[in-house]
Amino acid sequence: MNNDFDNQDIDLNKYSKAKSGSLSKAGVGLWMLEHKRHLILGIIVILGGVSLFLYSYFFYNLFDYLRYGDEQQKNLNELSTANLGAGTIKVATPLETLEEKMFYHGDSYDFLAKVKNPNDNFFANVSYCFVDADVDLACGSTIIFPGEEKYLLIVSEKLEKKPGEQKFKIKSNRWERVDIRKYPNWKDYYSLRADFTIANIKFDKTVSMDGSYRNFDNLNFDIRNNSPYNYWEVPLSILMFSKGNIVGVNTYRALEFKSGENRQIKITWPNSASSVDDVKVFLNLNVLDELNYMSYKL
Repeated sequence: MNNDFDNQDIDLNKYSKAKSGSLSKAGVGLWMLEHKRHLILGIIVILGGVSLFLYSYFFYNLFDYLRYGDEQQKNLNELSTANLGAGTIKVATPLETLEEKMFYHGDSYDFLAKVKNPNDNFFANVSYCFVDADVDLACGSTIIFPGEEKYLLIVSEKLEKKPGEQKFKIKSNRWERVDIRKYPNWKDYYSLRADFTIANIKFDKTVSMDGSYRNFDNLNFDIRNNSPYNYWEVPLSILMFSKGNIVGVNTYRALEFKSGENRQIKITWPNSASSVDDVKVFLNLNVLDELNYMSYKL
């Protein structure tokens, strides 16, 4: 008589694997029991950290709203009513052109325009040209800060023919409202970064001794960077006066100007004005240009 049970092969490996798996699970459970206190403390720390972050975020936004909410709502109301038609609130007062001139010397032309931004809460990003009828003679772009009266200069421009009637024209102007979150006090922000002293300005004329008898203008002055910032370049505008009238212009760039540094500047260029009794040097620094700031080196 055949016994079926005797003919079956018994796979002991599967029982070994099952036992091993049970022991593994038991080991994990035992480890969790042994470290139960640490696990609970870890969960409490994680939940506490998340709660602290959420509360901090809530109170930050609450403080931000209480500090700036009214001003921002006022700005939004102005913007929403700006284009409703005549008689509504003006978002920005137009720029004012106070003066414009052209100077000819040698075979080149210098152009000047004095422009005022009458707004105390708007930047003006301006593209402009000096034109003769419909022909653009020289063009540039700049930013004019709130309340600023700025000299726009383009020098040593060579033209094919003498202009008939030169005029200054603003091609485009993009207004940008001063962000009170970035600049709670714009005047203080600007003054800190544009803190330069220009002194001991001396101007004279000389005649070359090489036989050409050309006249040259010579300008010497001291400039000090009182700000805590280093700049890759510091642009300067130079204006020459005779009896209160502007009779010539020039520009200069002081490169790699570090905080606390004092420099003596000496510039010489071919004669551009016959009579000069006063010279003024103006800072033309864009403090919003982040690429112009040099990092400190240890």
